[in-house]
Amino acid sequence: MKHLWLVVLVVVVSAVSAQMPLGGATAGNQISVMVVGRAEAPAEVVKVHLSIRSQGDTAEVAAMQNQDDVAKVVAELAKAGIGKEAIEAGPTVVGGASFEAMMKAAAGKGGGPQYSASAEVVVTLKDVPQAELPTRVGRIMDAGSVAGTQMPVGPQIQAAVMSAMTGAGGPVRFEAKDPEALERAAMADGLKRAQTVAEQTAKMTGKKLVGMEGVTVLAGGFDWFQALGRMFGGRQAPPWKVQKTITLLVSYSYEK
Repeated sequence: MKHLWLVVLVVVVSAVSAQMPLGGATAGNQISVMVVGRAEAPAEVVKVHLSIRSQGDTAEVAAMQNQDDVAKVVAELAKAGIGKEAIEAGPTVVGGASFEAMMKAAAGKGGGPQYSASAEVVVTLKDVPQAELPTRVGRIMDAGSVAGTQMPVGPQIQAAVMSAMTGAGGPVRFEAKDPEALERAAMADGLKRAQTVAEQTAKMTGKKLVGMEGVTVLAGGFDWFQALGRMFGGRQAPPWKVQKTITLLVSYSYEK
């Protein structure tokens, strides 16, 4: 019996369903479909990342200065009404000469602080109404400026300013309150899309689906929607949401 090979490349962009099945392929009585499942949830957990940088003439001095600066930031956060349980201070990391010192040396202006030290302070906000988020985030960012390592933004930033901070690598990052539930929803969406593409592909071959044979989660699967988002900054406008994508390779069998 000859095997019939059919490769169907499907690229569908729908503003209604945001569906992007990547393809279906049949061989003998098997069909494999690769799709991207998507799900989203309200941004009920918001993490604000503050990068605290300090300088010193020696590595020890830079490290001690950074620890003092982190303590100042934590104290300022407490004044802003942020509880200790919401604050996580990371370790101090000491590096080589600061960029400022190297520029002074290159300009012949003598030395300066020869070492830099940095630490990250992460503030987690939970169940905060989205209308209050710009004000809360503004206060946190201003608390981080007391060490002189970042510019104050004002205690009541506008939503557009906060959206500009949510791009790839930005200081404001959203998480789902129940990430496992969000992942299950993305998986269910992907399986639904795979079933649709498999039925369409089988129909084109004059066959009938029998059942699912297996599912493989593809690590590092390419998502066109996220890629396009990164090209344009990856920023969100309110209402802010958390998005989850998962790339699946689903195999089905159909009648011979």
